[in-house]
Amino acid sequence: MPPTGGINQFPHINGQRPKVTGKFVVIESAEADRSLVETSAFLIEKTVESYCGEVTSIKKNKKRQNFRSNKVAASAENLKKLEKLGELKVRVFEHKTLNTCRVVVPCWEAINDPEEEIATKLKSQGMIGVKRIMRKTNGKLEKTSLLELTIDSPNAPTTIKIAYINVPTRPYYPRPRRCFKCLKYGHIAAGCPSEQLCWRCGEKSHDEGKCDRPEKCINCRSEQHASTSNKCPVWQNETATIKIQVDNKITFEEARKMANANRATNYADTLKKALNKTFKRN
Repeated sequence: MPPTGGINQFPHINGQRPKVTGKFVVIESAEADRSLVETSAFLIEKTVESYCGEVTSIKKNKKRQNFRSNKVAASAENLKKLEKLGELKVRVFEHKTLNTCRVVVPCWEAINDPEEEIATKLKSQGMIGVKRIMRKTNGKLEKTSLLELTIDSPNAPTTIKIAYINVPTRPYYPRPRRCFKCLKYGHIAAGCPSEQLCWRCGEKSHDEGKCDRPEKCINCRSEQHASTSNKCPVWQNETATIKIQVDNKITFEEARKMANANRATNYADTLKKALNKTFKRN
């Protein structure tokens, strides 16, 4: 559905407007003892379309309790009025993360401008967040020309107008979320009940700052690198999953399934090529 604000507020840049594909909306059971699994799929489709027109996609989450509909033809605000599916009470709300996007832009001309001022100037283009990307040199943080911009839309424009400059954008791929206590992926240290582990050897109960033990990765069990190394295949898989998630505008769980399927396909192709070479030599 056309977003109410956000991307519709973008000015014309080089005669083009970013593509509008709509909002991501969640429909959830409002009854603790019942879920949408019990409701007819045909009834769901018919009811949702009566509120917002044609729906191109409705997906269930892995718990089989929530449905997400996106790219609908009418206003998200209209769909939020839905209160019942048949006899089941439901609540409807916009997805917490899929309705915004983040991009990175380089702009040396704005390197000395405060982030708050840049955010104010870009507000009319749907900007809701600006963060300066820093780098560490000789132990000190230094400014870079790169800005991380959060946009109130699922779809990123190809350029952003900063003052008089049309700046090209590229997707922002966040680093994999890793706990600094147990060194595993998918959560942060604040809520981790595990003991502190050494990033170098993966063991506990010693001063990790003075660790001289051989490196060992807690995630892949390799003795060729530490747990913080980007050589770790688990880190590489997490990074690939995040890229799929951002590029396809899907949840992390959906991206994980796609990444696993891609790895299985690549492994099968590699094995097939290796076997073909072996048979040809023989």
